Amino acid sequence: SALIFGTLLNYLVRKDPQKEAHKQHMVNVRLFMDQKNIPQELHQRVDLYLEFQFEKNRQNAVDVELPKSLRIKVANANYREIVDKCVTAGRAFAGCKDQFLNAMLVKLHVSH
Repeated sequence: SALIFGTLLNYLVRKDPQKEAHKQHMVNVRLFMDQKNIPQELHQRVDLYLEFQFEKNRQNAVDVELPKSLRIKVANANYREIVDKCVTAGRAFAGCKDQFLNAMLVKLHVSH
């Protein structure tokens, strides 16, 4: 039982190497901006952009690993509300079958 407990504890406290690398990168970027006297507003914009890119890339990596049925469910959770606004009568996707909408949802990506 001690071995099982130790294994479970290891999984719980194990750090995500990607996230740790991202944190270190963010520390380096912030130090650079501090040293170069970059305005605080620009600091925040750079932070938000880098965090967004990190999360976007993590999401894309998750999408690749998931089976199609789960990718469809994740896509529906993320984008269905937006697409439903276009499904009402007289809109671009009015009358489209769920299979088409699901295929489209899986292909959607956030862009800013």
